[in-house]
Amino acid sequence: MTPTLGPDASGVGQVFWYTLESDNMSQRDLRTVQDWFVRYQLNSVPGVAEVASVGGYVQQYQIDIDPNKLRGVNIPISTVVEAVQKSNNNVGGNVVEQGGEWAVVRGIGLIGSMADVENIMIGSSGGTPIYVKNVADVKLGNAFRTGALDKNGKEAVAAL
Repeated sequence: MTPTLGPDASGVGQVFWYTLESDNMSQRDLRTVQDWFVRYQLNSVPGVAEVASVGGYVQQYQIDIDPNKLRGVNIPISTVVEAVQKSNNNVGGNVVEQGGEWAVVRGIGLIGSMADVENIMIGSSGGTPIYVKNVADVKLGNAFRTGALDKNGKEAVAAL
């Protein structure tokens, strides 16, 4: 016998498709609602194995570092990367029994706003703290896109 891994999902296993639609929300906002609210609610339904998001734009915090400012405070870029990673570490958790099943609970990331990113300390100079905002601009942007969904000729956010 030679064991092999099968596909994550097949057309047979995709029981239900739905879309999130709004006249006043952007594709990024719809995807955020899908990823951080709807998906978790549906995953808690007994018998639901997976809710896979499709379409829209995944929100991310983007840090545009000014190399001249970084050089001015004599801090290498690796220090900035390490400080941001450490301030957004996944934290441990435990399990909660729900409906006869265990659900693993853990916190993913501690950053919740652009201000949180801007105020990450990356070093100090003469006792004065140096923050990300002193050497970079922080903004909300879209993560690199790996796919899209079209519904009747219009882009959509969906899940299956």
